[in-house]
Amino acid sequence: MSDDGKRVFIFPSPGTSNTPWYYADFDQDNIQPLEFKPIVEQPNAEYFYVGGDDSCTYIRTNYLAKNFRLVCVDLANPAPENWVDIIPGAANEKHVLQDTLIVNYNYTVAVYMIDVVSVLRIFDKATGRFLFDVDTPIGTIGSISGKAKSNEFFYKITSFTSPGTIYRYDFSVKPNKIRIFAESKVAGISADEYVTDQIWYPSKDGTQVPMFLVHRKVSFLMFVCVFGESDHLLNMKTEPGKERQKSNAAVRLWRLQHCHSA
Repeated sequence: MSDDGKRVFIFPSPGTSNTPWYYADFDQDNIQPLEFKPIVEQPNAEYFYVGGDDSCTYIRTNYLAKNFRLVCVDLANPAPENWVDIIPGAANEKHVLQDTLIVNYNYTVAVYMIDVVSVLRIFDKATGRFLFDVDTPIGTIGSISGKAKSNEFFYKITSFTSPGTIYRYDFSVKPNKIRIFAESKVAGISADEYVTDQIWYPSKDGTQVPMFLVHRKVSFLMFVCVFGESDHLLNMKTEPGKERQKSNAAVRLWRLQHCHSA
């Protein structure tokens, strides 16, 4: 259902990904059987409704954009060649537009996956102009929620040190304010006692592999998480001693990586 309640959108999937796209006009004061009209008849890409009004329907899609883009579609002239990019597909293949949300009528909230870390970005809704990044801890944003007419939105982050924390972002407070709305806690463990750093290490073929170092703020026990080219995750522990320099940590990681690959 569109934000104004005037249209119904469906994206029936014959499989697990690509979908066609149909819509029907809806009059809540004169309910009649819905007559769906096709926008895209063949399941040639993925389509997700984001929001819209009479002049523009916002759709996140990977049609002609492998890592997804946000487009404005005029339903009076809906052919794909007439779609207007609001947030174009990223030129960098490592930047994937995973989710989008319209908030406060004027803003588009976008979740990107960049180098295996979620990044939360705010854009101008009408022009797609980038405004700023929201400061978030290293982790994965699993969901965002909010309404176009609301001043606030919510997002949930899971990380190496937290099973899940829901944050509330409020546009009505100047400067915009972030606060914890709810969080899952593990008895006996405080996430505030740990630090997560992302570093990079070259593999044998020169590919830069992202690694995460998770350790206590007051001790030197370190959890090492390595993301390889085949998407395998290696978890292990090492005792780096009293040295805190990342260069020394990288040497130890190299030894761990090659011992694992052997």
